[in-house]
Amino acid sequence: YVDGAITMTGSTGIEPVLDQLSRIPGFGSRPIANLIRPRSRGKSVLADEAQGTYESFQHLLALGHRHIMMMTLQPMELPILQRRFDGASRAFEEWRLDPATHLHLYPISSSFSWLVTPSFANLSQMNADTPLDYADRTFLSYLQEHPEVTAIAGFNDPSALYAWSALQHAGFRVPDDYSIIGYDDVVPLYDAAGTNLLTSVRVPLFDIGQEGARAIFHLMTDTSSSTDPVLLPTELVVRHSTGPVPER
Repeated sequence: YVDGAITMTGSTGIEPVLDQLSRIPGFGSRPIANLIRPRSRGKSVLADEAQGTYESFQHLLALGHRHIMMMTLQPMELPILQRRFDGASRAFEEWRLDPATHLHLYPISSSFSWLVTPSFANLSQMNADTPLDYADRTFLSYLQEHPEVTAIAGFNDPSALYAWSALQHAGFRVPDDYSIIGYDDVVPLYDAAGTNLLTSVRVPLFDIGQEGARAIFHLMTDTSSSTDPVLLPTELVVRHSTGPVPER
């Protein structure tokens, strides 16, 4: 009696499930909507990752940053990462900068996991007395080996905040020493006055869910409905974690 299915971003192993569903007589070719991450079957409702990344890198480049770290998952061939890479590359190229030289790809390791929300909610909880783990030390070592990097683009908000925590632990200040941008705009970092400090790319999550439900209903009632992807715009929300490139 199930009329359709909606898949979510981050759903691991979903492709075999979709294949299995298609072979079940009770489901067969019934409609599927995929939110945020495209799948092999159904209609996908996506955020414009390329444009969101492009705008965030344009913001940093306009502030004078020329070497920017982009935190990534592996493998880089994932469509979401490729779209972000394309957006970042386009921004560099418009400033006549070679992405191969100026874009620094940094794979996320354990403590920068995109699935884990940071335990801190405000700046005061980024405690310098907390021991550094391996991921923190590796991250800081990379920055030490690449002193030209002055800005960091997180894969999402948690990874950006973990980077911020590691930098503060090492005595660096955001944005005086490094600028940081998150992604999704769902995990804030508050100052003592309750102001969210993190510049982030806002993904229209409510609109994506609404459009996904609308797509399911259309496909259920009209089998000839288009399955072309729907691309929704993101929004760069500038706050206090980005600033002019520091003098070094």
